[in-house]
Amino acid sequence: MTPASFPLCLLAVLAGSAATAKQSSAFLHHAGLSRPSSVLDRRQRSVSSSDFLSFSSPSSHSSLSAWRILSWFSRPAEKETNAGSVGVTETPSESDVKEEKVEVEKPKAPIRTIDLDLFPGSSKNKKKVLIIGAGMSGLVCAKVLKENAAKRGADIDFAVIEQSNHVGGRVWTDEVDGFLLDRGFQVFIEAYPSVQEHVNYEALDLQPFRPGAFVCLDSDSEENKKVFEMVSDPIRRPQDLVDTLFSRVGSLGDKVLIGLYRLGILLESDEALLSKREAALAPFLSYLGFGPDLTYKFFRPFFRGIFLADLDELSSRMFEFVFKKFAQGPASLPAKGMKTIPLSLAADVGEEKIYLDYRVRSISKGSEEGGKKYKLRLDSRNEKGEDVQADVEADAVVIATEGPAAERLIQKVRPEWERPKVSSASVCRSSTCVYYSLPKDEVPSEALGVSEEDPSANVLVLNGVNGRSGKVSLVNNVAFVSEVSPSYAPEGQALLSVTVVGIPQGSENDKALDAQIRLELGEWFGAEKVRNWNLLKIYRIPYAQPAQNPPNPAGGFLSQEQLGGGDGLYVAGDHAANPTLDGAVKSGERAADAVIEAFFREAMQKKLGTLGKSAAQYREENREEEPEQAFKGEVGKAVVQEEGSGNELLRTMSSSVEKFKKEQREEETAA
Repeated sequence: MTPASFPLCLLAVLAGSAATAKQSSAFLHHAGLSRPSSVLDRRQRSVSSSDFLSFSSPSSHSSLSAWRILSWFSRPAEKETNAGSVGVTETPSESDVKEEKVEVEKPKAPIRTIDLDLFPGSSKNKKKVLIIGAGMSGLVCAKVLKENAAKRGADIDFAVIEQSNHVGGRVWTDEVDGFLLDRGFQVFIEAYPSVQEHVNYEALDLQPFRPGAFVCLDSDSEENKKVFEMVSDPIRRPQDLVDTLFSRVGSLGDKVLIGLYRLGILLESDEALLSKREAALAPFLSYLGFGPDLTYKFFRPFFRGIFLADLDELSSRMFEFVFKKFAQGPASLPAKGMKTIPLSLAADVGEEKIYLDYRVRSISKGSEEGGKKYKLRLDSRNEKGEDVQADVEADAVVIATEGPAAERLIQKVRPEWERPKVSSASVCRSSTCVYYSLPKDEVPSEALGVSEEDPSANVLVLNGVNGRSGKVSLVNNVAFVSEVSPSYAPEGQALLSVTVVGIPQGSENDKALDAQIRLELGEWFGAEKVRNWNLLKIYRIPYAQPAQNPPNPAGGFLSQEQLGGGDGLYVAGDHAANPTLDGAVKSGERAADAVIEAFFREAMQKKLGTLGKSAAQYREENREEEPEQAFKGEVGKAVVQEEGSGNELLRTMSSSVEKFKKEQREEETAA
């Protein structure tokens, strides 16, 4: 291959990180019921799409020697202090313990039952559909029902209930000291097809990441020094061609191969990619011919950051699908945070259709008297903070919650339902996200090699040495998100997001976790600079996305049969499709389509049944009355004929009599 052909072949993967969907904070009406206004103090529930589950998946790295430095994490009971950063804790002093007063718990008041109409003003003839969960899947399901049900002949009314105080589920943004903190590092991949169909991009004001990524490596010349190598897409940024060609990430052969692979994968359909024969990603990359240097320096931290697991636990299908989407378009951030995505969908649905702060306590088969298939008991609180409950009924229920909550709800009414063990919704991927603030002029652009002509550090930074040569780190990737979207930080400030895969054993201690991350990033950007950064917040997300351990069913995680619908119960969520934002959106669309089709068929069968009954009854009635009617007809005809003959005779006779009388009178006169 000649050097002149390199620009056509040496193409690198576009940068970005798929959305590791996170949790949500306030938007819609509470139907007269509310809870305390603080999002952080709000009681978490167990079945909604925004549920923080109380378990975490075992860390595959817990036995590695690097975690020994965290062995002192376990400490006595601790309390919050104002030690200069959010979430730092200290052990209470002896005097504090002595002064504590023990309060006797007061007896709880009985829970009051209230009347709740989720379908006000709706006709009795309309089929009532209840969607549990106002995450991305639930909102898209509601949107499709609103837009398409009537057009496709289904007379449907719907309502969405959500246990938290906001829509969006794991896709949400908090505001802390003027900074916008997405609940875990997330990006918006613009080329996702289902997202393009249902989300209003203009409402998001998308701010794109710079194509490519910096990869942090050990310096060849200086011990304990890090260097940053560029991997980029020369098609979108031709100025990065030289840096990409001569970077220490992969060989020239790897770069030629990745360019050719990129060109070829754009020719395949999404359906074909998601239905291909599947393998674990590590052997798949080797099968494609990529060398270990590129695999461990780039592919491993890049896709580990997206899917939150090592390459042996990732699907080759999902790799190819997401790879293609990065090749088709940029990864971006909405200017006002990821929460603008579900807020845009909620506006399309209509806030009057969404009920916040309602938790599903139980679900059961409906009563024959009510005529509905399902009965649900909901918990909430009224404006006084008192616990209340309400019973509602529906013709169909769409469970659009996280996987574990969905399994618990489904099995209450469909005990035989069981998800395939290889991709159980209970097996999840967790993550930890740590946010730091720093002065904008201290963003380490020089360390990253950012040029004066293009000073923005709006690019992903990967840990290219983690797991190699015995080196194990907590940090997988970092991003200066305010360099991508300046509105994420106040003027003059910068915001850094640090992603840790999983929730490492012992990392529940904020102070120790912060110290270890500062130690690692100090080697990247300089210990003096990192020491002065301010810890804003730590997010630990036990259920960040479902696992995708191969093998999985072709086209997605659940078959159409497992998605349900035959008994009026449907399932939606990323666990029902694939662990991406696109998968969550697609599953909501599929659930809505299934609901519409079911009620359309039911309506048609009812009409056909009525027509069939009428036709059968008509035929039956005709068979019973036909002989009698025929007899009556013949008799009637004979009677009429006879009457006609008699009348004619009478008329003739009458005429003759009159004629006879006349003739007699004439004769008498003559005589």
